[in-house]
Amino acid sequence: MKKYYLLKPAVLCLIFFHISFISFSHLRLQVSGVELRDTSETVCENLNVLCRVWGFVKYYHPAMTWGEYDMDSELFSIIHEVAESESADKRNKIIFDWASHLGSFKSEKKIPVCPGVCESLNNSWIRDCRLLGKNLSRLLERMERAKRKYLSRFAREDIPGYFSFQFEKTYRNILSKDAGFRLLFLFRLWNAVKYFSPDAVPEGKMDSLLERFIPKFITCSSDGELESLSKEIESCFNGLKFCYGPDTLQYSVIKPLSITARSGYCLLGNNMGYLYPGTLTYEKLDNAMYQFSDTRGIIIDLRSSPKEFLSNELASYFVKSRVCFALQCSPDYNFPGRFLCKEVFCRKGSHNKLYGGRIVLIVNNKTSPEAESLAMCLQKAPCVTTIGGHTPGSAGKTIYLPLSYDGTGVYFPYTSLKYPDGTPLRGRGVKIDKIVEPSSGKMAGNSENGGDELLEEAKRIIME
Repeated sequence: MKKYYLLKPAVLCLIFFHISFISFSHLRLQVSGVELRDTSETVCENLNVLCRVWGFVKYYHPAMTWGEYDMDSELFSIIHEVAESESADKRNKIIFDWASHLGSFKSEKKIPVCPGVCESLNNSWIRDCRLLGKNLSRLLERMERAKRKYLSRFAREDIPGYFSFQFEKTYRNILSKDAGFRLLFLFRLWNAVKYFSPDAVPEGKMDSLLERFIPKFITCSSDGELESLSKEIESCFNGLKFCYGPDTLQYSVIKPLSITARSGYCLLGNNMGYLYPGTLTYEKLDNAMYQFSDTRGIIIDLRSSPKEFLSNELASYFVKSRVCFALQCSPDYNFPGRFLCKEVFCRKGSHNKLYGGRIVLIVNNKTSPEAESLAMCLQKAPCVTTIGGHTPGSAGKTIYLPLSYDGTGVYFPYTSLKYPDGTPLRGRGVKIDKIVEPSSGKMAGNSENGGDELLEEAKRIIME
């Protein structure tokens, strides 16, 4: 009994020490300890190399599977010394020593071959001994071929086809005056987009973006400047959107014909149908198509975000056979920077009689990613004409990446769609047969008083 009372204070002290240590560590991480103002060519080049190697190690090193290392803290531990290196040899030795301490690993003789690869990053830079030195270059080459039993915890596929950055840290009360967190903001974003977003940036432009933004993030000194930089970055990437605090991607819509606000469809006169997927539901589709069966044509207004996923159901009324309408590219999580391609098919017509009239699709810059995918599918039907303005070209699944400032993050696409002939959707939008832009001073979508020029043009095409 006496032994118990003697042990109790010791146990309490250990618990107190453990809690204090955790609390202290948490507080310590709120300050990076990095002070940088120098934007000389040498400093920026050193940081450029560090960003690329740090990101490569983060996603390729087998030790990243279980979260044994905090990669944010690892970056802070060497960033100042690397930045101030007076020579490339010194810089490369610092980075090599750091990467080596993360642990040993076994490597394959060759990079594993994977069927269905449609795109691969050019990793030739890791073999550039003039840039990295022999030791660091060889280490990264071995890391590229490393035997990885599981995925990196920093980009993990939780459900087949869906992955997340759930283990990325965010930090509270971080001021933009902390150079370490500013550079973490940039390094984390640049590497995530590079390795997991196909078509986000035109080929060959990623490295130039890093060169462009490193000096700007070094000299940034206020929250307002940081937000301006975020907007500048946003304009350089296809489909990327920053958010500050809780946010969701939203798309503006047109004001449809009043009858469609409730049902999603209506007859225009006696020989023309109008579908508005923005309010149309699956259970109403059969009734709509029954009413439209003998019409001259159907207008499908895609200037919105579909209320329900209707691609297969709609296509089954128009497309005779199962046909590929798109190629979908998605990341290979076992080999970051490699993208796998699969064909996406329209459902084969399942009705006794397919619709035989003309179809006109209306699109513009309000067309959501889901509506773009629907347009690509419907374009495989016969007698289809697509009119309107250029669409955003952002169809594909998006993912949220938390950045280093609390509440600040970014959505970006991690899958992309291409037409079967290889034409990318990203940054271009769906293929359009006839560009129709509203006249100056008129609002597209004012359907009630006949002011919707795209709708009027669609009617004219059907009546030709």
